[in-house]
Amino acid sequence: MLLFLFPIGIILLWNNPRYRLQLKIGLTIAFSLIFLGNYINRSQYNVPDIARELYRERSRSYSPIYLPKSSIRDVLYKISFVEGTTEEVKTIPQIIKDIKDSIVIIHTKNKKEEISGEGTGFIISKEGIIATNYHVLAGAYNAEVKLADGRKYNKISLVTANSDKDIAVIKIDAMNLSSLVIGDSEKAIVGEEVITVGNPLGLEMSASTGIISALREKRGSKYIQITAPVSPGSSGGPLLNKRGSVIGIVTSQVPSIFGQNLNFAIPINYLIDLLSKKVNDWIK
Repeated sequence: MLLFLFPIGIILLWNNPRYRLQLKIGLTIAFSLIFLGNYINRSQYNVPDIARELYRERSRSYSPIYLPKSSIRDVLYKISFVEGTTEEVKTIPQIIKDIKDSIVIIHTKNKKEEISGEGTGFIISKEGIIATNYHVLAGAYNAEVKLADGRKYNKISLVTANSDKDIAVIKIDAMNLSSLVIGDSEKAIVGEEVITVGNPLGLEMSASTGIISALREKRGSKYIQITAPVSPGSSGGPLLNKRGSVIGIVTSQVPSIFGQNLNFAIPINYLIDLLSKKVNDWIK
């Protein structure tokens, strides 16, 4: 009966040493269930939204500068593509050495020019074209790109973007950069060893390895499920195969409260389709 006289019943039970331990356990379980139920209802296990939740509170006043067609049309044709099957298989240290100069750190800023978030990107053209996640830039007032050699660029132009696929392509005013080779995500197979390099929790140039644990489809979009560890800040980094080719863009992770090593990447072919559509629109 005392339990129904809340909070008086709780106080009376707490003062009785006989019930104090049981009450502690019961309250702990109750609050844990409430928290868990609320979190599940909010996330609904929507893969892209798990990562986007981290950026919900940012300012929504960011107005990107689009590049003129004439200044970038030729650049897109210079992106390196491979079949992904004839290239030489490399060791992991060799891959990391080869690609380290192609990884960039992206810091987003608020109106006060204070850093409000961070993510990763990778160079896909020597002329300063960079691929990353849409959610890395979404809601930011301004952004800064930091190259592996320490150079920083505050003037960023948006080439194209797709919020549904969580892809953004930007450009910085730089030349003769080291770019990655784009592979073919359709040839990715479950069990294949993969590598990610990014900026998890601000720890720049962190490499991790794992395997492709599944190829999934949700709401009309495909995802590459991987076991390579992913943390906030890793978003937008490349997912590489053992040939050093990019086969995906790291996008999100399921929080460890629900399971371990449940991480996801967007197939790189979505990026290829997005760039191809951009070029075709210009040709028309």
